[in-house]
Amino acid sequence: VGGTNFQVKDEGGGMYTVDCAILGLPCGAVGTGVLFTIDVKGSGGDGTGTITVTSVTVRDCANAPVPALPGPPTSITIDATPPAAISDLAAAQVKTGNPAGQVTGITLTFTAPGDAAYTEVYRAPYGDYPEYDDGTGSEPAVPGSYPPGAPWTLTAVTTTGQVDLPASRDFWYYVVYTKDACGNVSAVSNKTTGTLNYHLGDVTNGVTNGVGDNFVNTADISLLGANYWATLVHNDPVNYLDVGPTTDYSVDARPTTDNRVQFEDLMMFAINFGQVSLLADVPHRAVERPELAISLEPVRNTDLVEATVALKGNTVSVKGMQMVVEYDRSQLEFIGVRRGGLLEKQSAPVFFEHMVDADGVHIDAAVMGRGLTVSGSGDVAVVEFRAVGTVTGVPVLRVAELRDRFNRRLAIEAERRAAGEDQVRSRQADGSAGTLIEMSASPNPSSGGTRISFTVPAASTVSLRIYDVKGRLVETLVDGPVAAGTHHVEWDGSRVAPGIYMSILQVGKERVVRKLSLLP
Repeated sequence: VGGTNFQVKDEGGGMYTVDCAILGLPCGAVGTGVLFTIDVKGSGGDGTGTITVTSVTVRDCANAPVPALPGPPTSITIDATPPAAISDLAAAQVKTGNPAGQVTGITLTFTAPGDAAYTEVYRAPYGDYPEYDDGTGSEPAVPGSYPPGAPWTLTAVTTTGQVDLPASRDFWYYVVYTKDACGNVSAVSNKTTGTLNYHLGDVTNGVTNGVGDNFVNTADISLLGANYWATLVHNDPVNYLDVGPTTDYSVDARPTTDNRVQFEDLMMFAINFGQVSLLADVPHRAVERPELAISLEPVRNTDLVEATVALKGNTVSVKGMQMVVEYDRSQLEFIGVRRGGLLEKQSAPVFFEHMVDADGVHIDAAVMGRGLTVSGSGDVAVVEFRAVGTVTGVPVLRVAELRDRFNRRLAIEAERRAAGEDQVRSRQADGSAGTLIEMSASPNPSSGGTRISFTVPAASTVSLRIYDVKGRLVETLVDGPVAAGTHHVEWDGSRVAPGIYMSILQVGKERVVRKLSLLP
């Protein structure tokens, strides 16, 4: 079989002569169809062009003439204008239904222009997972030409709504080009803002640390806890734990790694714990203004004192909390930390860790699970000290921060005094709120006499006693029945040494503690 031979001559002025012959056997063309195509390019603007076959000569296998007509002229559309650039390209992480492994899909959505016949979607990474900006990573620039060069690569996505599945973990950016039927290429689309293709906190599959399984569960939390408070170096073996803070503090943003495993990472783990799909959002309760407060109480008949950190004004706003209790080492010796009653009674798991350094006692806590928060108010941590001298100062909350379930900072006012309010409401022995029993002292601090005032809502049996910080009874001011209302008792502090004392008002099961400062 010889095939087909074409000979083309450019006659100039848009005229061409085309000769065609079928070589060898079998002889002759069978049926009808396209003999050849002509690629032409319009000059000037868009419009309509005409192609005319002016004459035709046809011969049979014996070279005898065959009647043939050139046919009518054909009109073609001249299109030199590319499609409009896409401007609404968006990317979203697939939260559920991902294939087995440690990466998730990314759904691309966009509105293609009406004259787009082909779509090409390109991706590029921030790079250097999981170090990102601590390493060599950087946000890729918008491509300046078509086709884009490295680090941009072509994906398999061709229509809106399709899912891209990058093979490696990173923070991915996307752009789109479209082509019309004439091959004109659009300008580059908007670049997406970046999308994770893995879950922050998914750090182990239960077998290999650093390799995830699209779940954040107990195995991941155990690995976090084993390395909590760690300071990392670049390319540290556990750098995959350093997932926070992110650029906007959410679990969908890029980590801005700080080479520490601490509270910012805990919040990412806590929000994603037990979740691989996005839950419906609940309106943010902006009306709540929770706060952390610290109080100091002696442990009766011992040389121990306890600094209790309480969460106030919260019903459901708080998810995580971070605090540093600062204390004077010349007066107090650190003994230990335990969870407060509020955290013990939560229905969801609570992460709770502490560390002691030169700054004080660091305490981090968070409720595990997306959408889950601390329920109610009460004690969250108790720090135990031993008095090693005359206690003239008290522990303070040097750092106090609360985050909501979106990892947003909550507006709080950390109380830096130990039971230092003008009025202190009562607290039940189990940490729950009591009735409106109040106590105040004035002047406080004082260098001698102090008036202690207290209010009870009903006739009650009351004891009001003064203790030193080692829990030793100094004086009993009231011990017996009192009528409903406000009562005033004078205490002459000039008979004892200067320092810190505690006035403890006991009414039934309820107790109010007030710090008293005596000056020289």
